[in-house]
Amino acid sequence: MAKRHTGFLNTLRLGLKRLSVRWPLGPFLLILVSAAFCTVLIPAIIPPATAKPVLIQSVASTNSLVQQGRQLYQAGNYANAITILQQALNSPDAQDNLNQAIIWSNLSLSHQQLGQWQEAKDAVNQSLTTLASRPALSVAGTNYQRILAQALSVQGRIFFAQGQSQAALESWQQTAEIYSQLNDPTGRIRSHIHQSEAFLDLGKSRQALKILQQVEPEMTPDISPVLQASWLHSLGNIHRAMGDLDISQDVLQQSWAMAKTANADSLLGEIHLAMGDTARAQQEWETALAYYQQAENSPASLTQMQARIQQFSLLLAMGKPSSAQSLLSPIQTQISTLPPNKTRLYAQLVLAQHLIDTDLVSAPTLAQRLTQSLSEARNFQDLRAESSALGLLGQLYETTEQPSESLKLTQQAISLAQQIAAPDLAYRWQWQLGRLRYHQGDRSGAISAYTEATNQLQTLRKDLVAINTDASFSFREEVEPVYRELVDLLLQDPAEDAANQANLQKARLTIESLQLAELDNYFREACLDPLQDVDTIEDTAAVVYPIILKDRLEVVLSLPNLNPTGPQSEQPQRTFRHYATAISPKELEQTVEQLQNKLVLPYVSEQKEIQPLAQDLYRWLIQPAEPALIDHDIHTLVFVPDGPFRRIPMATLHDGQQYLVEKYNIAITPGLRLFETEAQDNKRLKSLIAGVTQSVSIPDKKLNFPELPNVKTEIKQIQAKVPSQVLLDQQFTSTNLDQKVQQSPVPVVHIATHGQFSSKAEDTFIVAWGKLINVNEIDDLLRTRDLSSPQALDLLVLSACETAEGDQRAALGIAGVAVRAGARSTLASLWLVDDESTPQLMGEFYDGLLAGASKAEALSLAQRQFIHSKRYHHPRYWASFILLGNWL
Repeated sequence: MAKRHTGFLNTLRLGLKRLSVRWPLGPFLLILVSAAFCTVLIPAIIPPATAKPVLIQSVASTNSLVQQGRQLYQAGNYANAITILQQALNSPDAQDNLNQAIIWSNLSLSHQQLGQWQEAKDAVNQSLTTLASRPALSVAGTNYQRILAQALSVQGRIFFAQGQSQAALESWQQTAEIYSQLNDPTGRIRSHIHQSEAFLDLGKSRQALKILQQVEPEMTPDISPVLQASWLHSLGNIHRAMGDLDISQDVLQQSWAMAKTANADSLLGEIHLAMGDTARAQQEWETALAYYQQAENSPASLTQMQARIQQFSLLLAMGKPSSAQSLLSPIQTQISTLPPNKTRLYAQLVLAQHLIDTDLVSAPTLAQRLTQSLSEARNFQDLRAESSALGLLGQLYETTEQPSESLKLTQQAISLAQQIAAPDLAYRWQWQLGRLRYHQGDRSGAISAYTEATNQLQTLRKDLVAINTDASFSFREEVEPVYRELVDLLLQDPAEDAANQANLQKARLTIESLQLAELDNYFREACLDPLQDVDTIEDTAAVVYPIILKDRLEVVLSLPNLNPTGPQSEQPQRTFRHYATAISPKELEQTVEQLQNKLVLPYVSEQKEIQPLAQDLYRWLIQPAEPALIDHDIHTLVFVPDGPFRRIPMATLHDGQQYLVEKYNIAITPGLRLFETEAQDNKRLKSLIAGVTQSVSIPDKKLNFPELPNVKTEIKQIQAKVPSQVLLDQQFTSTNLDQKVQQSPVPVVHIATHGQFSSKAEDTFIVAWGKLINVNEIDDLLRTRDLSSPQALDLLVLSACETAEGDQRAALGIAGVAVRAGARSTLASLWLVDDESTPQLMGEFYDGLLAGASKAEALSLAQRQFIHSKRYHHPRYWASFILLGNWL
């Protein structure tokens, strides 16, 4: 098993973010209510434009003490601020419930700045209790409602800092409701910004975006420029989380300009930090470094430190350890000057995690620092930090080949992570335990640990998407290896017994889970609802799982169980086999890429250039299974393709005599857990056709698409066979498509227009008239029919799309469209064939459906006709089209 040393950086950064997050209007309430006049003074650190502070008559000692506490707070002298505020609680004027509640809330904020979270929690609870004891007749007053809203906001801060984002969200939702009742747009905007942070932390980026957009109409000139800049800052972060990187950078630029105008230097530092994260996600590393360096100029020491740590991380990723080393001393010095609180603790842990991967600090020195962090975590009674420190120590000892010490520390880290129900930590330490067990020769123990790691990842789905908002997060490094290393272990047993059947079944389900996790990562949202039963498949279909491991290609084959023994109800529906080929991922990738490049060129020789490559793939994927496929009378092969296999049509695999599609019906699925596998009535077809024949310009994207003259022929072919409604050229808009789908639901939607499939959701689209319809909009347009019609979309056809050039994982976009559209089946093209052949092939496909063939059979019949034709026998003309999802 490969060692991993970058386990949980994003988890630590998320913890540091929660502790150091800046709230849009400054954290110190300083609201003082006079018992005599019942007026409110709200001199926040960054006052909103709509706030009108009023000097009030009150007991002088209280006013003086609270003002003194405010001054100490603003100067960063939080401990003395707490002392003064505690004195203020005992003054005569503080005997009024509202004044008491205000001071308790301010005490809570002061304790938060010192990382004294239990004291902060106790103080805000006391504030809320005090407010709850208010006489019923005065509860409805404006002052009471405003003070309650602010106490709830403080409570939300504590929940958020402690990782309880759902509880924080609920507090801030109450706050927003109160501000709405008070007709206070400033408070409402601030509450919505807070809610968006919570939604984002929960992995619900689309809800985060929606909650911010709700208050966009309230962004009038009366609203403070600082608050507007904060709103844009949050909006930019959300767009980065959703993968809309260009939009994110544009919005952050607007935020920067507004904060610059308002001289909000602290906010400017955080915006530079966010711009750096977006540039890093865009892989514009030099630009990201420049932004991080600008963030260092922030007057906020925490922003300075985060900027330096991000620079340090990025320089290491760029392979510049000497440049990173120049930042190490300033970072360590700055951390040492922080007060002994949780912010310093998490900063130490983040830095230690980076250093484990380097030789910039000796192992004994790093062990000493981690031991100190462990002691501080225990002093703070922070079990999350304690688990992190133990796990990192275990990781350090793993790298220094001290397995016994590493094993002991890792087990302690797991125990604490389970105790606090922290799957984001538990999966990483279980993964670490699995590696240790494997290197000790304990394969069974390693499988158990890896299995638990993947189980934790399943419970972590939404949180994992939240962690993915970090610019340095890599799904392919942080998540994918856990699944692949488990599959590697499961497939090492050559025995053909019941225990091995269980391992093969488990390997298959593990790959299914990886496919689901990869789609979650693609959408940056845990939006898919997987099915539980993956074995309800007809007896004439076999499922092929190619699995790419570090030293070999494995294939797991799922076949119908034709020879059950014992009671039928107790027998598995499927039986499994596996076979392997010793080949490196690099060689496999090269073979697939060569075939992919040659398939799209009509002048490339089939026999000399395409078929030899296709025969290699056939030999690796299908040839070992041929006897079993014949014995089981298999008619349909369903592939769950892994990695580069998504980029080529499996129909083109060649046995030396004929293409695979000449022997079997072929279908593709990103996972059996994502599509129903029940048969549908394909004879009663009605369709909605949308297409573009003329050239189209998209000015805002600076894109131009040429005309597609053969689309007219394609539409006529379909209309002649299937009752159809048509949206052509100017009529094909997202609005018209939405209306047609809602008003006249049909089982088939056929879209003949330019489109692109990409490994990035934001770059996956189809072209309507004058507008791109993004993959997420496809979801909105086509899934809405589920609300108005009991008939789900049965078939989506995308006949003129292509994968993004140079994007090695672009075919992931096809799976993304298929699952996002909510269609049972999707027929799509891997490359654009602008020729008379496409209308003809589409016509043959619909003829097959109308004759009663399954979708996979209808496509295969059409492709066979082309193979045996004189004009269109070359794979370029017929192989582009693949069927995803339900093949029946």
